[in-house]
Amino acid sequence: MLDFGFLAAQLVIQAEAMNLAQDTYQRYKRRYGKDAPDALSCALNLACDYAAVDDMPRALQLVAEVRAAHQASLGSDHPNTLVAANNLASYLRCVHRLPEALDMTDDTLRRMQRRLGDSHPLTLSCAVNLANCRGDSGDFEEAEALERQTITLLRATLGPDHPDTLVCEANLSISLRQTGRQQQAEELRARIGGELTRILGAGHPDAAQLHKWQRINRDLEPQQI
Repeated sequence: MLDFGFLAAQLVIQAEAMNLAQDTYQRYKRRYGKDAPDALSCALNLACDYAAVDDMPRALQLVAEVRAAHQASLGSDHPNTLVAANNLASYLRCVHRLPEALDMTDDTLRRMQRRLGDSHPLTLSCAVNLANCRGDSGDFEEAEALERQTITLLRATLGPDHPDTLVCEANLSISLRQTGRQQQAEELRARIGGELTRILGAGHPDAAQLHKWQRINRDLEPQQI
């Protein structure tokens, strides 16, 4: 059962975090310029905050600017560029621009695999997002295959109780449901929902999305490279 009091408190915390991120970003822009590394890190965090409160137009615009700035200064394959590309693709999926999201996520995953390796946590988060795009596109078998492969790598890399591992399993329950395996889907969702609630809290957005049979994206934070 969802804890709606906890969820309301989380929304207040999100709003406060967004206000702080907006203020910090403006200060960095004024002092160092909008393309300074610290300003871009603030901008990426602020875009995540916008997305968390479903302000997707501002999230999309800001993360696209971050990606373009990193691409211009660091190149297309730098981890900072790839993190921004992952988040941009994730937000494109959220506004139902699925062909763009699918193409960008697929390209970003390939670049991450070459640059970081198949088992790097950033790579695995991007793989979660690609499976979501494939599931939304109706490629349920491909989505399930990628989810199972990613779960195996996540368990080995981060452990079975890590939120990223549980999120990938949550998404797998949706793939099972979409391919008619309702009982397996219900059992997996119940188990993972309990684990997410135990680790993150009953009102956490990931638990809420799983409760509604919604796929969960993984957006990424700035990296110290």
